[in-house]
Amino acid sequence: MARTNPPDRNAYSRTSQQTYRDVTGALQDTWTIGSNKVNEFRFQYARRGLSYFYNTKIPGGADPAVNIPGFAYFGREPYSYIQRVEQRYQFTDNFTWTVGRTI
Repeated sequence: MARTNPPDRNAYSRTSQQTYRDVTGALQDTWTIGSNKVNEFRFQYARRGLSYFYNTKIPGGADPAVNIPGFAYFGREPYSYIQRVEQRYQFTDNFTWTVGRTI
């Protein structure tokens, strides 16, 4: 299989820029109801943001991509750009009721 994009012919402007931003938080509350009941509640939130773009911080990084097969590849990288956010919410509630004699 022939190579269509030799790595030694890529310009530095073909690099990309990735950014991750993760945030998470958790909350728990446990309380006793009487002498034989306990309720435990938990909540979690998590968020992940991902950005994948051509590199605008270098010279030529935002220029249009130019491909000259077998000779040179310069300008910004030509792949798809990604910007997405994933979010997750979790709830848990446990209720314990002890019935009977305690020793």
